[in-house]
Amino acid sequence: MLILTTTDRPGWRNDETSMKSAARRGGGTAGAMTAAIALSGCGNDGGGGGGSPSTSPNSLTGFVPGDGAITQPIEASGAFGNLSGDGSLTYSAVVGDDGAGLDSVGLMIDAQTGEITGEFTGMDGAEITVTALGDADAVRGTATVTIQRSDPPKLSDTPLRDRIATAGTQIAPIGVESAFEDTDVDDTLRFEATVRNDGAALSTIGLEIDAETGEITGEITSEENVTITVTATDGSGQSVTDDFVVTVVAAGAAPPNRTEVIGEEIDPIDLNGLFPASGGETPNLVVTFDRSDSGLTFDASTSRITGTLAGAGDVTVSVTDGGASPVAFVISAVEAGGPPMVTAQAPSNPMVLTTGVELASPIDVRTGFADPDGNGTLTFSVSGLDGTGLTFEDGEISGTFTGDRDAEIRVVAGDGLSSVAHILRITANTAPAATDGAPGTLILTTGATWIPRYRQSGSTPGSNVSK
Repeated sequence: MLILTTTDRPGWRNDETSMKSAARRGGGTAGAMTAAIALSGCGNDGGGGGGSPSTSPNSLTGFVPGDGAITQPIEASGAFGNLSGDGSLTYSAVVGDDGAGLDSVGLMIDAQTGEITGEFTGMDGAEITVTALGDADAVRGTATVTIQRSDPPKLSDTPLRDRIATAGTQIAPIGVESAFEDTDVDDTLRFEATVRNDGAALSTIGLEIDAETGEITGEITSEENVTITVTATDGSGQSVTDDFVVTVVAAGAAPPNRTEVIGEEIDPIDLNGLFPASGGETPNLVVTFDRSDSGLTFDASTSRITGTLAGAGDVTVSVTDGGASPVAFVISAVEAGGPPMVTAQAPSNPMVLTTGVELASPIDVRTGFADPDGNGTLTFSVSGLDGTGLTFEDGEISGTFTGDRDAEIRVVAGDGLSSVAHILRITANTAPAATDGAPGTLILTTGATWIPRYRQSGSTPGSNVSK
């Protein structure tokens, strides 16, 4: 589908709702796509038919997918939208300087609506001249539709990275544009985002994305971690997506531990809202680093930690508002280009689970690993779940624990070249259930001697036996 888009044109509709995701992470697809036509140029000088010449742009450039499939019409009539005069317009079109018919490139035009349909078969592109006719077939104007084949957008070398946000506070703006690229000249990307957890709109968690700039802003309302899927769509409607995780912390709780690569700029750590405001004023945070050569700094005006991680060794960050007890978290430092590694975010051991009780929240094993290469290609496998009643799907362990003994669950993360494992040690809490032989209510008389009596297991009430 090709969608006409323009600016400064009264009455023109930019059909943003047609820009839908068509490919998942890792690449686009070329079939059943949408394409945008950008209008440019000046007004045509056609006249006659009892009306004024059009002041609409008379030049359209459109991008089509590699297979040329146009699933919805090219609305060439849009170039003549503000022609005036009595009677309806009719349209005709030819290709190239020699005036060949549209069928020579696999297309056709509806004379009444001006809609161009078909499957473009030209090698590289084509220039189509569209003529609008008024009453008595008087020429009212012409427009040139330039068709170009489009390569799908792709992920850049700077993939989206996970973020931290405090529930109920404004997040630091998240720019996603740099994670995508489009090699087509004059083609532009538009962005949309959804909550991958349930496919809901970003607005359901208090956030929004600017379709043109790709900047995500807002006050996050979710109290749980969320995975956000961002889709970049080019002018032909071909799309590519990438995901990132927003870890949501409660006000006053320590941000989660994290892993950063030595020599690389860290994602800003936003501490805004970490402590509740007092008297309507934002508290003054005091941040200290246990390693002075970490290369990190805290900007009190923005409440953000930034910088390029330097030197070897983990960094412990302590945060307080001057009154409350400090909270601390660890930034693990890793060398670039190394194999996968277990990070400080890995679930702690042992993990106590009660038999017959469902996990309060899934165990996300992905947060416990990092790939210093930063290419986001870690894959995960889990063993040792047999007999536990738990399941593993999409990087999370969930379910109702049914085990009656301790267990070890092995989680392996690999990047295709090497792998690393982390063991989750489960301690089974199998509290015994009460039986018929369990003691009931005791009634004791003041000053009297109590003689213990025990009812034999399986006996009936009243058949107690003294011991």
